[in-house]
Amino acid sequence: MSIVESRPPRPADSVGAYLQEIGRVPLLTAHEETNLATRIEVGLLAAERHAHLARRADPETTDATLEEELHWLAADGMRAMNHLICANLRLVVSVARHFTERGLDFLDLIQEGNLGLIKAVERFDQTRGFKFSTYATWWIRQAIQRAVVDQSRTIRLPTHQVEAVAVLLRVQQGVRLRLGRDGTAMELSAASGFTTRHVLWLLNQARQPRSLDAPVWVNLGNGLENVPFGDTILDGQALDPFDAVSRILLRDSLAGDLASLSDREANVLRMRFGLGGEAPKPRREIGAHFGVSGDRVRQIELKALARLRHPLAAGLPPGREHQHPSGEILDGESIARVASQCCPGPGSRADRAD
Repeated sequence: MSIVESRPPRPADSVGAYLQEIGRVPLLTAHEETNLATRIEVGLLAAERHAHLARRADPETTDATLEEELHWLAADGMRAMNHLICANLRLVVSVARHFTERGLDFLDLIQEGNLGLIKAVERFDQTRGFKFSTYATWWIRQAIQRAVVDQSRTIRLPTHQVEAVAVLLRVQQGVRLRLGRDGTAMELSAASGFTTRHVLWLLNQARQPRSLDAPVWVNLGNGLENVPFGDTILDGQALDPFDAVSRILLRDSLAGDLASLSDREANVLRMRFGLGGEAPKPRREIGAHFGVSGDRVRQIELKALARLRHPLAAGLPPGREHQHPSGEILDGESIARVASQCCPGPGSRADRAD
């Protein structure tokens, strides 16, 4: 059976359209950046002053001209902010390209980087003489790194562990390009500086959980079929159908032979060997239940097993036999062996308790 993972189409058209749209905005000169940053700062101050007047001033005594001017300056600051943001969206794309293959879609990386760009625009101080792109790159990178740490994994890892995984994955890619194959743990350890044990741990952390509901294409011999991934995983704890049927037949066969014994004999075997689904009990506990000694329970047990091993002595008709699906003939002796296999053997807890 071959499995081919079914993946949704990559939104290449969306990325291309976005890159084409942001490419229409021309880049800014240093003078234009300073001018926009000044307008943004004035606009923020004007918006704060306008809000202060609106909260505390009496509408009848408010200077309408001042209020209108503050409103215009605040709006002009927003226009300048939008212009500065749109002119630097390509910077976000450039930074986001370094964080691909980290568990987030490229468009999601761009979106998170845009949030960092907005924060950089709001906090940029043009009087210090730094280029805006230098200042904004730090905020963009921080926003993307935080998103990768918080959103890229179903099971969240601490920031320093995510960074270590990223370093190892870059080293692994370099080793693969150099050797033409995946590097061993020792080779990755030598190239990265991590210990071999830490390399193995990081590689294990780099594995991503996989949804059992994810669709996959499975070749069952009659062509490809789209099924949930969980349907292709074998349950290691599930019984083989043949074994399950065999156990049912064995239980039925054993129940039939126990019915040939007296009630006391059958109950002693059930309690002694745990045939009723309960834990096997020591002879002294069984004796207390029936009001007899442990030695008497042992005698009843041996007598009952002897009758199971010899069907005629148990009153069964000659030739009575039970057929196991594997072809094994289950007579009284084999059923006794099955009972012994279903319960503690010599030296078990029940025997030691005696």
